[in-house]
Amino acid sequence: MLYPLIKQALFHLDPERAHELTFQQLKRITGTPLEWLVRQSVPAKTVNCMGIAFKNPLGLAAGLDKDCDCIDVLGAMGFGFIEVGTRSRPARSPVMKSRACSVW
Repeated sequence: MLYPLIKQALFHLDPERAHELTFQQLKRITGTPLEWLVRQSVPAKTVNCMGIAFKNPLGLAAGLDKDCDCIDVLGAMGFGFIEVGTRSRPARSPVMKSRACSVW
């Protein structure tokens, strides 16, 4: 299908550019019939943790959707919970682009 082609194209880009491009496209399909392209049917496997019930144990960590632009479409992907926003306390300089490592 299209996944192998899209993956190969994104893996040839700079990681920051691939992230920006992916989220631009996710924002475009949010709330449209095209959401079916990413919608997943994940079996319910309820997990209770600290008094909170999650529909399944698969979650998305903070930092991926820094501007909270794609909450609905990320939810459609089947995550049991989603942490949105940035996890960085201080503002990052434009020079520091790596998502793999942050040193404060």
